[in-house]
Amino acid sequence: PPPPPPPPTGVASNGGDAQTATVGTAVATRPSVLVTSAQGPLSGVSVSFAVGSGGGSVTGETTTSNTNGIATVGSWTLGNIVGTNSLTATVTGLPPVTFTAQSMAGPASAVVETGGNNQTGTVGQPVSVVPSVRVNDQFGNPVGGVGVTFAIASGGGSLTGANTMTNSAGAATVGSWTLGPNPGTNTMIATVTGGGITGNPITFTATANAASPASIVINDGNNQGAPDGTAVATPPSVQVRDQASAPIAGITVDFVVTGGAGSVTGASAVTDASGIARVGTWTINAGTNFLEATAQGAGISGNPVTFVATGLSPVRFDIEVRYNTGTSPTTSQYQAFANAKARWEQLVTADLADSIATLGPGQCGAGSPSLNETVDDVVIFVNLALIDGSGGVLGSAGPCTLRDPGSPDQWLPSSGGMIFDTADLATIEAAGLLEAVILHEMGHVLGFGTIWTSLGLLQNASCPGVDAMGNCNPDNSGADTHFPGTNAVTSFDNVGGTAWTLGTKVPVENTQGGPGTRDGHWRESTFVNELMTGFINNGPNPLSEVTVSSLLDMGYSVNLGASDVYVLGNPNAFRAPEPAVTFELRNDIWDVPMRVRDASGRIRLINPRRRQ
Repeated sequence: PPPPPPPPTGVASNGGDAQTATVGTAVATRPSVLVTSAQGPLSGVSVSFAVGSGGGSVTGETTTSNTNGIATVGSWTLGNIVGTNSLTATVTGLPPVTFTAQSMAGPASAVVETGGNNQTGTVGQPVSVVPSVRVNDQFGNPVGGVGVTFAIASGGGSLTGANTMTNSAGAATVGSWTLGPNPGTNTMIATVTGGGITGNPITFTATANAASPASIVINDGNNQGAPDGTAVATPPSVQVRDQASAPIAGITVDFVVTGGAGSVTGASAVTDASGIARVGTWTINAGTNFLEATAQGAGISGNPVTFVATGLSPVRFDIEVRYNTGTSPTTSQYQAFANAKARWEQLVTADLADSIATLGPGQCGAGSPSLNETVDDVVIFVNLALIDGSGGVLGSAGPCTLRDPGSPDQWLPSSGGMIFDTADLATIEAAGLLEAVILHEMGHVLGFGTIWTSLGLLQNASCPGVDAMGNCNPDNSGADTHFPGTNAVTSFDNVGGTAWTLGTKVPVENTQGGPGTRDGHWRESTFVNELMTGFINNGPNPLSEVTVSSLLDMGYSVNLGASDVYVLGNPNAFRAPEPAVTFELRNDIWDVPMRVRDASGRIRLINPRRRQ
């Protein structure tokens, strides 16, 4: 008989390891092993194949090595879950041989919604959870690299990131979904590229609720003028906005006259699609008029909004105050400007010759608009802005356009500007001196201290020019600087100046306050608390007949009887006892070139007083 076969001494992989295949399918190369003995390849040895991790299945799991010592499994089908699959080949008495294969997701078979459906949001706003989907194969494994398109189906609105691809987790997310402008249902669909996909397309639904009003602002119709007893040309209107500053329709706004005894029609209005509500008409009376617009609702920023209009008399001196874009005084600040304006209109009695004023943007102070119109008396632009922080320059002012020398009111201002430091406004107002400061600066716009040189009314200047550093050059500190106008000299004597012997009348500041104060104010050491010194004091700051007479010397018609009661102290005392100085009006005459437009339309520049 033949000798028995030798026992197997080794088994090793012969092929089919480290393959890749789609879940649920067989690998391309059937795994096989080589069985050997001490003499070489060994046939007739039983080999068992069995699936391990990852699941799956085999056929021909038990087979026998052939004449070459090779045993091959019938087939190896991978499991249904993406990941690593293993297969072992075992020969009795020997360590098993392990094969591995990586299973990949199959083709897209289904799409499911994974977030962002059935939300509630605000019209015109993005939903809080961006909609997303996941694409799976037939076994529920995520499929990456599949195109997904998002599109608005109803309700309007918009989206970003509409065309995207699934990531390795099979997920696709729209960039953003902004709901439409009207309350109601909004829908969006997500469509997966390809056919035969279960659940395709996915529909997302969101309910858009009306927005809540968050702020109210002036739209137009502020700072107008109209003849006494007539309606302003532009009915005032406001815009109501939500928290994202988007306009809100359907909000009721009530308009109420709060000053000036005027009247309105259409007092209750509803915002339109642009968020705008407009009063029917606003009829105003002479002087300053106020109108408040209040949006219905709680917690609305800026509520109520205040409009200001001036009722004009056709045959009197009129100052028109215009607030620059972005300047929004409080009601009390509006009133302070209105009171200052009314005070100067009380002191100046006659209408000035109309004058064409021409200015480009920013030529009457930062933020001032362009101006090209015939001005009846004076237009003043007001800017409330940060200048240099608390405690520095409180404000500054001056003319911007002057009447032509050929005019009967030659050199008198037709427009000017005032700027006040927002860092100091609350402090000045708390001290009860805001109106005095405004009244003072408005006097500079009318020409006090700013057009004296052009009219020959400043003599022996203490600071005739300034250098590049802003210092007086030359510096004639202590010079006999004075205002020689005959009317002002008479009034100076009337208030107690007949015994004054320290120089020529009327004394102008020549030592204190620096270049921005000297040569443009009454001398503090003599006048003490008079309004037009370079200092605002605690207590009263009377606008004396000396100041009113100086306007008469400049060419205005004035009412001396309307000036404040004022008496000089010891007229020859230097730095006489005085109330404590509360605010120094340093650098309050601004360095803006003044423009003169002659009859032919040519414009020439007049340098500011300090740079003559």
